[in-house]
Amino acid sequence: MGSTAYFRGDAFALTNYNGFPSGLASKYANVWLKVPHSSSAYANLSDGVTVPTTIAQLYISGTITGLAPTVAAGQHVGGVEVKTKSAGHAITTMLFARASGAPLPVEELMTSGSDHLSDVMKKRSAASA
Repeated sequence: MGSTAYFRGDAFALTNYNGFPSGLASKYANVWLKVPHSSSAYANLSDGVTVPTTIAQLYISGTITGLAPTVAAGQHVGGVEVKTKSAGHAITTMLFARASGAPLPVEELMTSGSDHLSDVMKKRSAASA
């Protein structure tokens, strides 16, 4: 197959979802990382970051409502709110995309009860990767 997976995450995600020790998680937080197909970590990691699995994660089902234009991560954005249920829990997801130019995602906010998750899609140059 010879594929390569690329991913990045904040220190919390690297520690809790990818098993990084806290020192390495802080060092590599928000930096694009490359995992070759030959790595023992590739199979588990690539399950969530390949094109087919990413598309599956973006699939929206539930009640969808348009949101008023706003600013997220310093950019003018439009957004949608999706209300779903999973394992008996009500989940609200708000996805914001750029209001002009290519409609790229800017921020995703998820809440379920008192639990909150935010993912800000930051622009990074290839030189910082």
